[in-house]
Amino acid sequence: MAADVDAPATSPATGRPFAGRRLAAMALPALAVMMLLTLGWRHRFSTDDAFINFRVVKQIEAGHGPVYNIGERVEVATSTLWLACLLMADLASPLRIEWTAVLLQLGFTGVGLGTAMAGAVRLADLGRPRPRTGGWIVPVGAVAYMGPVAAWDWATGGLENGLGLAWMGTTFLAVVTLVAHPGPGRRRILATAALVGLGVLVRPDFGVLSAGLAVPVAVVARRHGGRRRLAEAAAAAALLPLAAQVFRMGYYGQLFPNTLYAKEGTLAWWDQGWRYLRNFAGSYALAVPAVATAAWLAASGVAERGRGRRDRWIVIGAVEAAALGHALAVVRVGGDYMHARLLVPAWFTLLLPLAALPASDLRTKRTLAATVVLAAWAGVAALTLRPPAGSLMSSRAAALLTTLGIPAPPADATGIVDVRLSSIAASGDRTHPVTVDDGLPYHRSVDAWGDAGWFDPLGYPPGSGTELVVAPDIGRTVVPTVAAGAPGYAAPLDVWIYDRHGLADPLTARLALDRR
Repeated sequence: MAADVDAPATSPATGRPFAGRRLAAMALPALAVMMLLTLGWRHRFSTDDAFINFRVVKQIEAGHGPVYNIGERVEVATSTLWLACLLMADLASPLRIEWTAVLLQLGFTGVGLGTAMAGAVRLADLGRPRPRTGGWIVPVGAVAYMGPVAAWDWATGGLENGLGLAWMGTTFLAVVTLVAHPGPGRRRILATAALVGLGVLVRPDFGVLSAGLAVPVAVVARRHGGRRRLAEAAAAAALLPLAAQVFRMGYYGQLFPNTLYAKEGTLAWWDQGWRYLRNFAGSYALAVPAVATAAWLAASGVAERGRGRRDRWIVIGAVEAAALGHALAVVRVGGDYMHARLLVPAWFTLLLPLAALPASDLRTKRTLAATVVLAAWAGVAALTLRPPAGSLMSSRAAALLTTLGIPAPPADATGIVDVRLSSIAASGDRTHPVTVDDGLPYHRSVDAWGDAGWFDPLGYPPGSGTELVVAPDIGRTVVPTVAAGAPGYAAPLDVWIYDRHGLADPLTARLALDRR
């Protein structure tokens, strides 16, 4: 009896230990995670916008509350959850916050890719009478996600992209696990619903992704508890976002983060949004993997008809609809000035159903064909395809400058830049500009920038020409700038940074724009 207890469990089919088969199954997915982390580390950098969050973290730690300028309650952080993660990590880390953010973001990115692959494998078994154990797992979609260099860049950057991937991958795994469970209890349903609801705290636009993932959760809640369980799940999903909203209204006196007002987030800007989509999709020929994915889904849907596979296709339909809906929402508001940043989550979500597949699934022609196309495209994209450097000046602004007799950038300027390359160029060609001391352009003297609003935080002492002291009753130095990130972080916390773009200023944020 003792010998039987101590003997390793073996597979009836092959006689191989289950532990060995599990290790074999994990090998390729683990390699994919390590590959993305390596590429992300090689492309590590900090974008200027990241320093906005860093300044807020330092204000909190100094006892001034979650503000940008002391005494002015303005919410400048778009991601509530990322700000909270940064604060906790900075309190625990001995490193500078810039490096803490890089490592934290890399960790989240690895978690996101790993859980996405785990969820995809679990999804492949949904509806099968006998789920498979062991065997090789092929990270098809994970490799495809790494094709665009933008996926490498936004593994760091100092913003919430890594957190977004971690939330999406983890939530996808939790939803698939919930749907696969034969009799999920109340706690499991409510916990999954609460996780789904966290999306809006990662970014407000992630509400579209949350809505998509909420569909299979709602189906399970209704099936295993009726309308009452469905209502409880909805309450669980809304609890933390509602608490954050109550705090926002009570502390800041605003319905939305100040960035929404400054960026006219409620208005449509379709032409610039399509330009932003083309800047991402066109740079990497994303039509190829998108068509391959759509063809695989269509062929699989036809071949897998039957009641037993219905739940699988509820999840797939919800995920794909969420990806397309989120991309459309980004296009509607005009995208962003940073290449691919806001579309990377939709790209990641689109690939979730085939992030990883059991090797046995590759025996079907449709899956093998999709795998070959995705792998070949990912190799070509990673080795040869790169985004244009771009220009911060949009074509509209360029035309306006021309009418004023001012030399303008090329007519094809999009207002979209590869911010990593821009940061490298501005820092004097340093390969990895991470900290505020790595030569970012904000250290140049005010004379070098004329009256553009830039200043030299390191030359802050009175008499340097960078300060503007206002009324004696305020008694505080005020510095105007058009970049609220690194300049604000480098300046002392008691300096009042006047952000001319309005991201950190409630009055400027509410000025009506004649042109965007």
